[in-house]
Amino acid sequence: MRSSRRRNVPEPRPSGLNADGSFKSLFLQKALPLFLIIGVVGGLLFWMMDEVDGEYLGASKDLGRLRLSLDKESNGLSGTLAFSGGIRLPIADGRMTGAHSFELTFANPDSKSDAGFQKAHHLSAWSNPTLIGQTDNGILKATFQNGEREYKLTLKRSPASVLFRRLWWQR
Repeated sequence: MRSSRRRNVPEPRPSGLNADGSFKSLFLQKALPLFLIIGVVGGLLFWMMDEVDGEYLGASKDLGRLRLSLDKESNGLSGTLAFSGGIRLPIADGRMTGAHSFELTFANPDSKSDAGFQKAHHLSAWSNPTLIGQTDNGILKATFQNGEREYKLTLKRSPASVLFRRLWWQR
């Protein structure tokens, strides 16, 4: 026998509406948090890419391939300048001279290790090597000075190394 009572079955509502029938509460529940997450992640990425520190890569016809590793510290800049011949010049004195400008003075390398490099690149000797330049949107434009000789350099920052340094590399 069938019951004469009706079952209370709710009427179907159009998709996209909440129980109260409004789109506003749906937006606040789903879309707003998504926009907030995207905004925070975008802000963090912009902050990471705006800093000076990171790995800069480039090449010069006079000096070969170059890799400049910069770390911004409370008392200035530290890091190394590596040449394709295996020569690494550690930063002896590094300082920011403006918001995106810097001046780096390198220590002279071991004379035994760089004799072939000096001959290949027509360097008489290392004499107070310095790098003076500025960064703009991940591009470093600088002048490398060694004694009387000057070399114009343009190096590009590696975004992968910036993320690695910020997120995983801890000293």
